[in-house]
Amino acid sequence: LQQKTDLFNYKWALYSAGHAEHDLEKTDIVESMVQKRDRSKTVIVGDSGGFQIATGVLKWPWIAKKNQTTDEWKGDQDKIRMNILRWLEHTADWSMIFDFPPGGIDRFGYDEKTGQALHPGLKSYEDCLKGSIENAEFFMKHRKPGATKFLNVLQGRNQQEGDEWWDICKDWPFESWAFANIQGHSLALNLRRIIKMRDTKYLEPGRDWLHYLGNGKIYTSCNLTNIQRCLRKYVNPNVTLSYDAASPFVMTAKGQMYGTYEISPEKLRFKGGSIPDAKELKGSTVLLKDYVVELL
Repeated sequence: LQQKTDLFNYKWALYSAGHAEHDLEKTDIVESMVQKRDRSKTVIVGDSGGFQIATGVLKWPWIAKKNQTTDEWKGDQDKIRMNILRWLEHTADWSMIFDFPPGGIDRFGYDEKTGQALHPGLKSYEDCLKGSIENAEFFMKHRKPGATKFLNVLQGRNQQEGDEWWDICKDWPFESWAFANIQGHSLALNLRRIIKMRDTKYLEPGRDWLHYLGNGKIYTSCNLTNIQRCLRKYVNPNVTLSYDAASPFVMTAKGQMYGTYEISPEKLRFKGGSIPDAKELKGSTVLLKDYVVELL
């Protein structure tokens, strides 16, 4: 995120509350790379961590503790909501609202008899929608105006769920939009939504950032570049489209890295492999990129 550096400078990044330090004094120290950046020259998109909560990576009190009153139980939930809200305001230029993605419950499987998800708290799409509405209302009530700009996350595992989610959330007082799951991954569904948003004036100037969650393939960047050019030409000259993927960080955690790419009539992809650990290269003048390309 620094301009003057021997490393590669890249001024846009996504950072998730699902993997962050929520104590604001501690995050300024242990995550100073993000918190102490030059905000006039960088953009951080903040993720609320809703996916990490829905999938169990970040803990959430789905069930009240023994002998706990309803108010006490809701108080525990509100404490987490507030920590996430204040961290986003402290950290990000653009932030996702806090939602429970319906796709997050699919990985838990479903009861064959009842059809309910085996998730500890979210048993259905309706539960995800209800919980997301509660979280959004909390953000509306407690946000600090101007601290960060919020992206209203459009969810739904198919066209029907996407239409229902849109009808419920489209007029919430947030600044712009994000597309999650198939609502962003399916070009057909996404273009259908964008056309409807354009025609009903939900993409006017001021809605200046559109984010596509968990979607970082090369062909995605080609598609979104074309969409951005069209939106800038015909709808909003200031709009920026962004997208993210966790794969580079997952690869690093596994001791791997991307080194090159493949473009052919059959494939369009990044190529990676193990991070070099060759002690015989000590003192070598071979560039890392050249060494990695030879390996791949």
